[in-house]
Order: sequence, then structure tokens, then C-alpha cells
Amino acid sequence: MLDQRQIVQTQDLERITPSLQFKPAGQLSGNSAASVVFIRGVGQVDPTAAVDPGVGIYLDEVYLGRAVGGAIDFGDIDGVEVLRGPQGTLFGRNTIGGAILVRTRQPEMGKTSVRARLRIGDYNLREGFAAVNVPLGDTLAARVSGGFRRRDGYVIRAFDGLDLGNENGYSLNGALKWEPSSDFDLFLRADYSRRDEHGAPFVLAGVNEQAPVAAIASVAAGCPGATIPFSPIVPGDRRFGAPNVPMINDARCANDLQAKGDFVNGGNAPVMSMSEVWGVAGTANIHLTDQALVKLITAYRETSSRGVRDADNTPLTLITTDVGSQSAQFSQEVQLQLDFGKVSGILGGYYFNESTDERATVFLAFPPSPPVIRSLLAGGPGSRDLQVSRLKTNSVALFGEATWSPTDRLELSGGLRYTSDRKYYQGTVLNLFPATQPDPNPLPQLATTQGGPLFIFPARSSAISPR
Repeated sequence: MLDQRQIVQTQDLERITPSLQFKPAGQLSGNSAASVVFIRGVGQVDPTAAVDPGVGIYLDEVYLGRAVGGAIDFGDIDGVEVLRGPQGTLFGRNTIGGAILVRTRQPEMGKTSVRARLRIGDYNLREGFAAVNVPLGDTLAARVSGGFRRRDGYVIRAFDGLDLGNENGYSLNGALKWEPSSDFDLFLRADYSRRDEHGAPFVLAGVNEQAPVAAIASVAAGCPGATIPFSPIVPGDRRFGAPNVPMINDARCANDLQAKGDFVNGGNAPVMSMSEVWGVAGTANIHLTDQALVKLITAYRETSSRGVRDADNTPLTLITTDVGSQSAQFSQEVQLQLDFGKVSGILGGYYFNESTDERATVFLAFPPSPPVIRSLLAGGPGSRDLQVSRLKTNSVALFGEATWSPTDRLELSGGLRYTSDRKYYQGTVLNLFPATQPDPNPLPQLATTQGGPLFIFPARSSAISPR
């Protein structure tokens, strides 16, 4: 059904799944490989390391801890499930909005097969995929697959002709399956994907012409009639007054007339979107008896990404974000599955460890301190905010669910979960002026209350959240 309806990526699922919204996270991170997922209106917009996704995405029963990597190409896919509502009593990590479970095709014993697909389409679409299944004996088989996707963007920047919203990525997957007996099987899998693109297809939605940032940038650019009340603009100067940008068709004025239509972007700042994701995992099924099965799921994954966006989509420097991160995660899950006919259940334990390093810088003509205003009026740079963060998460959980079916038409289920999350955060946040200076190395250690430039102490803080 997925093939017939041309559902080729996770974000396509929203076309056939009620109450599901799946969008790339470019609106905040600028990275088109990330994901913003909502189910029944519950999710999380912020893709940064400070927050966990509201909807969990699983690849072969392995939870993906970061938003980057959630945009998965459906090449060698066996099936997809969308689960609505809070999850956590049956498997994996607890989530408040729901979960999307993606299962790849496992190697088949005693069968040699080849699958391939080529597609072309509008906007110069070129897409290819191939999968090979090879038996390596009576009890062992391997499967290798890979694919690529190229497509031109549909939003063009007037400044340089760069196409935004383009696609340029590829993925590789390899799997082994060993079935020495009917009581034991082992599934090993590795995957790698990379995307190098121009960034999300933004266009201008609107400008608040009375906002200080818009007025400051317009006055600095020489917009006729733009005013600001900040020093060194003094009373008597025609540029002195309440923050305001006149509604005139001038490229130096940050107003709604900067909008160039639904498919033309007016920005000129550098933009990019890059991601590299890889992981290895192993799943073992051990049949203890006809009624009891033990499942072990072990996985390690790494993610590296960077997204740069011209968030104002105008020729002026109002806001440009540059977000990069590196993340590594390890997870271990144990399940005991029981089936006694009318009574069945599951008992499990879950361990999750993640470490993320993130750098985010935002170019702003704000706050309007006299040195910043003086520099902007002289045609110089403004200021920028810099945040360097390190976040570690250790999570341990126990969960279980039991089901009783007194009749063929009635089923009663109940579950419990206990989770202990320990999060450790170390962050450095400061404002740099001029914005053109490099990041300080080493980072400062004094907060503003101590005479330093920091907004947040760089000391490590922690929190424990049992639930």
C-alpha cells in the first residue's frame, strides 16, 4: 500500500494518517533532515537538545533520541505503525504524543532476490533504490540495500538563484539474520545516511514594522523615513522617533512589501542543511517455553548535523540562525513476553544513555546598546548570541502490561511504567559584539553578576525526574 500510494518518506505519512502532522524542522533549526511530529495536536516544535521529542520515532524497535534522523526514506521497508496517545507500557522510551514504528525488511532464509526502483519526476527528480537478499547457508542470510534521492528546490532566492527545498541524500543498509533453531533467532542491522542540501523553502510571511529590530536594520540600511528612539540618534535627527518602518517599496526597508510571492525568497545570507546519521543494532528472540519469549534489543547510534537559515528572508540582517550538533546514544531493552491463552502480558526494562553537544548562534541587531547602534549606522556589524551546550541523559525504566480476554468479544488491559530520568546540562550563553568575531576559545567562565559576559553559569547542573 505504501508503494502504491507513493509514500516514500516518513513525512509522507501525514497524507494517509488522520491526526498526524509530520514536517521537517527547518523552521527552527534550518535542517531539513530533522522532524517535527504531532499526533492529535501533541508533539514538540523545538528540535534542540534541550527537549525530547513529543512523538517517538523507532527504527526496527530502536528509539531515535534526536529530531535529526527522524526523516527516513522508505526504501526497504516492511511496514509502518502509527500509535496515538501516550506510550511506554509495552516497549522503549515513554512519549506523551504517540509513536511511529518503522520496520525494515529482514533477510529471508534460502532465497536469493533483487529489488530495484528508479523514478524521475518534475523539479528534476531522480530517485534510485536497490536491495539484494542472499542466503549464506541453511540458517544464515544477508540483506543489503541502498538508495539515493535528488530533486531541485521549488523556492528560488532572488539574490543568487539558489533553490531552497531541494533534496540531495543517500542511504545504505546492511542486515544479517541467524536462525539456528526454532527457539532462537538473531537480527543484526547497520544503517548510514547523509544529506547535503540548501535548506528549507522559506518565504516571507510578514514583518512587524513597529518592532525594534526591523526599525534598527532599516535605519542602518538607509530606509527613507524609518525611525528609532535609540542612542546615538538624538532628537532633531529625522531618524529619531518611535520604532517604525514606512510602507514603501524599497529594498532597504524591512516591511511587508519585501514579500516576493509564494515561491521566491528575498534573503541573501548563507544557508545550508547537512546531516550524517549512522547506527548499529541487534535483536535476539529466545523462546523459553511455548508461553514465554525473551527479547533483547541493543543499539548504538550517532548523529551529526548543521543547519543555517536566513530566518527573516529579506536582504536585511534581521535574524540568521546557525545550529550544529553531535549526538551519541546507547540503548538496551529487555522484554519478557507471556501468552497463556486468555491471559497475556509483557514485562520489560529499558536503559537509555545519550550525550549531545550543540552550538547555536543567532545573528541579531539587538539589544540596541549604543555601541551596536553606532556600528550599524556606520555600516558595520551588529551583535550575535552564542550558546554552547552539553547535555547528558541517563534513563532507566521498568514497564509492564497485562491483558485478559474473558470472551472473544471482550478484552481488558492495564499497564504501568516507572521511569527515572537523570539529565545533566552544561551551557555557556553570551552575546558577542561585533558579530564578525570568532567564538571565544576558551569560553568565558564568569557570569554577568561576576563582571563577565555570561547569561548562564557554565557549571554543570542536573535534575532527576521520576514518573
